[in-house]
Amino acid sequence: MQAAALPHGGRLSDGVNRWVFRRLPIAGQTASAHDVAREARVTAALQSTGVPVPPVISLCQDLAVIGAPFTITTWIDGEVIRERAELDQLVDEELRGACASMIDVLASLHAVDPNAVGLEDFGRPQGFVVRQVALWRRQWEQVKTRELADLERLHSRLELRLPVSAESAILHGDYRIDNLILDPGDPARVRTVLDWELSAFGEPRTDLALMCTYRHPALDAVLGIRRPGRARGCPPPRTWRARTSTVPAGTSVTGASTWGWRT
Repeated sequence: MQAAALPHGGRLSDGVNRWVFRRLPIAGQTASAHDVAREARVTAALQSTGVPVPPVISLCQDLAVIGAPFTITTWIDGEVIRERAELDQLVDEELRGACASMIDVLASLHAVDPNAVGLEDFGRPQGFVVRQVALWRRQWEQVKTRELADLERLHSRLELRLPVSAESAILHGDYRIDNLILDPGDPARVRTVLDWELSAFGEPRTDLALMCTYRHPALDAVLGIRRPGRARGCPPPRTWRARTSTVPAGTSVTGASTWGWRT
């Protein structure tokens, strides 16, 4: 058995087959992050839907094995777009197709009936956004190394602008193009969606709002790379919102004015 190291796990191979091994990181954990058991549950539940997810081979929560919970999933061949230069290599038609498929997969996820796939107890949709804002504050308190007045002001503004929400759906929680594996021969085809450990049952517009956040140019400076979300020809967020409002039937992102969308 061969293994190639990854930050939170590794790639396993017996010379014929390949698998992905994921575990909690050794350091830098925050509450609710890197929950591999949660990821395994939601991806196993979604196997029977049209949402492309990596098949789960095994979930081990016995700490006596390696000292942390871990999962083993099927290896999915394909391409992961991590920087803008990689997305810029696509021709316009491929880029539009990739973006459209990305939105369609998200809409398909939000259309899944939690009761039909055994996720009826996956979370508490009531008050989801309120709890998220409170969680972000607690996580900042855990990891901060100095006081930042701007963060305090941001938190106060978020508390004052909490939207009223009546919708709920299964969420990915960190939906962006570099958490997708695309078909290298057809970038408009999403082969699988990765990194489900932040998945929840809550307000579907939060997934869409996070995708808009990843388009902000400030993230380039924060992360030190040119994010793919702002590649030339990438459709603007207002078209994302319109597409998820109509494709497929059964899900929507209505109430945009209540949320104060600014695109």
